[in-house]
Amino acid sequence: MAALPWNPWQLSRGMGGRLRLESVATLVRNTHSVFSVPILASIPVGDFWDQLLKLEPLAQSKVFSGLKARFEGGRLSKELSAEGAWLREFDRLGRERIKDLNPILRAQLKQRLSLFSSLLAEIEERE
Repeated sequence: MAALPWNPWQLSRGMGGRLRLESVATLVRNTHSVFSVPILASIPVGDFWDQLLKLEPLAQSKVFSGLKARFEGGRLSKELSAEGAWLREFDRLGRERIKDLNPILRAQLKQRLSLFSSLLAEIEERE
């Protein structure tokens, strides 16, 4: 194995092979400075949803857990305030995209999206 060439940008089902969507869940546990950087604001919401809908339900759950934990604790009104508009668009586009899914998957994603209601309410209060 050690003789194989190492490529830090392995192909994956994530964002263009560079950022695996499931890694969003690990941003929460990462003590690296990226955790406090509004990196999601630079990812087009439509592309994020395209990749999210390609994942299996368990992987989707991990992504939503990571997003929820990322924004908890008032971080959305502090260092991640630039991601407020992104989250609003994520919610709006998500509700639109799930309309055409099968009823079970639609219900699961609708429930996961509802987790962001209080966070979006915080954004509205600030504006």
